[in-house]
Amino acid sequence: MSTHGQNDDDDFVDPPPRSTIPSKFVPPTSRCTPVSVSSIVKAFCPVKKKLVSEMGLDGMLKLPDIVNNKEFSYWTLSRVSCDDVAIRMGDGSLLPFSDEDIYKVLHIPCTGKELLVPSNDEISAIKKIICLRFKVADYKSINRALLDDILSKKYGPNMSDDEKAAFKTAFLILVMTKFLAPQALLDNICPRYFAALRDLDDIPNWNCARYVINDIISAARALGNKLSDETRCSYINGCVIFLQVFYLDNLDFGPLNIKHEHFPRIAAYGRDAIKVRMNIDLKEKGLYKPSQFGKMQLRQSSDVCYNRSSASTQSAATTQNGPGPSNVGPDGIQLERTSNQLLKVAEASNLLDSLESVSLNADNQSRNQQLSDSKASIDLNRSVHVVQDPPSLRDMDVPSFDLGLDLTPEKEISKTAGGPSTPLSPRSLSREIAASSCIILDDMFIENSKGELKPVGGIKREYPEPRLLDFGLGDKPQRQRLKTACSSSFDCNAANRVRPDHISSVLIDWIKNHQTNDTLRSSWVAHSNPTPLKLTGMDVKNFIEGNDRVDYPTMMIYTRRLLQKDYEKIGNTDAYGSHHYLEADFAVHAIAGDSLWNPEMFWNQFTGPNIRYDVSKCKNIYVQYCDVNHWNCYAFDLHQHVIHILDSSKSEKTVEVHPDSKHHWIVPMLARAMQECLALFFADWTEDVTDWDYDEPVVPTQSFEVDSGVYTLVLMKDWNGTECTRKLNPGCMDQVRTEILMDILTFKQNAASPPSFVQELMRQYTVADA
Repeated sequence: MSTHGQNDDDDFVDPPPRSTIPSKFVPPTSRCTPVSVSSIVKAFCPVKKKLVSEMGLDGMLKLPDIVNNKEFSYWTLSRVSCDDVAIRMGDGSLLPFSDEDIYKVLHIPCTGKELLVPSNDEISAIKKIICLRFKVADYKSINRALLDDILSKKYGPNMSDDEKAAFKTAFLILVMTKFLAPQALLDNICPRYFAALRDLDDIPNWNCARYVINDIISAARALGNKLSDETRCSYINGCVIFLQVFYLDNLDFGPLNIKHEHFPRIAAYGRDAIKVRMNIDLKEKGLYKPSQFGKMQLRQSSDVCYNRSSASTQSAATTQNGPGPSNVGPDGIQLERTSNQLLKVAEASNLLDSLESVSLNADNQSRNQQLSDSKASIDLNRSVHVVQDPPSLRDMDVPSFDLGLDLTPEKEISKTAGGPSTPLSPRSLSREIAASSCIILDDMFIENSKGELKPVGGIKREYPEPRLLDFGLGDKPQRQRLKTACSSSFDCNAANRVRPDHISSVLIDWIKNHQTNDTLRSSWVAHSNPTPLKLTGMDVKNFIEGNDRVDYPTMMIYTRRLLQKDYEKIGNTDAYGSHHYLEADFAVHAIAGDSLWNPEMFWNQFTGPNIRYDVSKCKNIYVQYCDVNHWNCYAFDLHQHVIHILDSSKSEKTVEVHPDSKHHWIVPMLARAMQECLALFFADWTEDVTDWDYDEPVVPTQSFEVDSGVYTLVLMKDWNGTECTRKLNPGCMDQVRTEILMDILTFKQNAASPPSFVQELMRQYTVADA
């Protein structure tokens, strides 16, 4: 008989201990989605804009397209001190925010009656009023789709009173639930602010700024309590975008500082402005714990429009019941309490003698539109401060590199007592900007590839292409010329055809005025080699409207289209291969340097399967680079051994580079990267690009900063080595943007499916050119 152990039944045996495997930290999702508002506001006609201004919410008309970063939202909200109504900085100091700060950033009412939670009876009565305005039988029928229909509806020039009431009600509900005081996702509508919907004419008299602050404090307290209890947090509430803009607007980024001259301040933080500065401020990128920010220091108080001496808003902690905020940070570290508590002032309105509501310009479509009236805004250092709102973001001052700073490479400029804080030299800051751009591009590639990046690598090899090219480089063999042969791509204009303008005009009108939310979100162009890129309907619309700089995907996809067009145009001639184009990720990685630079990453841009010629034998290699908001083109002339800086912002009529120009440190970094790639991928490369001279030829000069990307693309396409063969001026920008877009939409191997209407127009467009 067999002998059994004491525990015969395995069900009662303790399982062996499992090894602890760390899990990746996933930041909670923010319910604050400003794009839900900005995407609709862009299409508002002057009549709708006037109604918004009557509500005192005219700041929403200048709300840019902002993508809410979950990590940064989580960090900023976790740094809010509920008792002090302030953001706790990394060194323990406090950055207070008040009703007036909300007004400066968002331009919403900051004085008047306080919005309190109505009673249940009041909520029921107001719900009935809303149903009557929306002409629905049941309040449960009100959802996001209904709000979009009301706000997007095309009204006549004379809206009825009922239409105005429905529009104002829908707009306030959308702005509150999706941006100013978000509480729930999907179609749930929180009724805490419903008191403002009783009398629509009375909306400007409610202190919406105080309501936003109270909601932020409530969200921060809820997050702090979850951190204290070690409870998993999936969502966060509150207008975290205000916290982000307010925080970044107070930091010292040196040459990247945006002057506090134009309001609302959020208008200066569109597109990648938040992401670039957020990444510069990043202290530690977290994988298994939250990322930590707070690297940069505060700007001098005299350099900002905010008052840091006291919190001039009544403490939201005293107006809402509940336990005090947690002193546990997002990384589990106990935060020290500062002994100096900020002085709380009962009412912000008592500090001001008068306040005149700012009315934003109702229509900023024209580039040359000038603001005629000066409006009053708040300055906490004085009673009233008069500012002028810009007609559009084109007129905002771009950070200048001519700051009288020590431009010694890699030198850290320390703060002097009583002097301005300049943490980085412009050269070092360029590398910081490039590094943050690398993160932006990597995030974009990962998102477009559904979370997976294809492995990259390169090997040093002999060029296997049997066809040898010769562009006047001695006794190298040259293939037999065809009847269509020409000496350069600029001699092959006979193949160019004029396409019908009416097709592109119809398409542009549809893109600007008739897109639906579905077409704005859908992918129009997608291509995965060498990196996954895509353009949505919103990207196309933004490019055509030209209200902001050209984004990375548009620049990079058009660069790929240029390679295709060269093959279509001169593929059977000896001129094919005289020009080569590198994408923007090459330059940002080259300038970022250190661990972010690896020449093997770019083998497919030099010797990839789509390259049908020997890049090392080209006449020119074009490199595009964006430093903050300005695009430049660098043309490497492999025959003359010179690097041409094609900068559309230069106005001097000379080829000399200005002594204080940023190009003096950018060009050597690009040259070193170019040399490493050419030496790695081509065994017969014997030149040294780092020894080449560089100049800055005269090129067409831009009138608006947002057009620098367009100028760069045209210079890449039409620079013949000495001049740009195409004339550029402000009057032709719309036409040039249209031509670029039509080229993009005829992209070969497009993996996306544009809207059927666009496909039909492009079919006709292509047939007309056949």
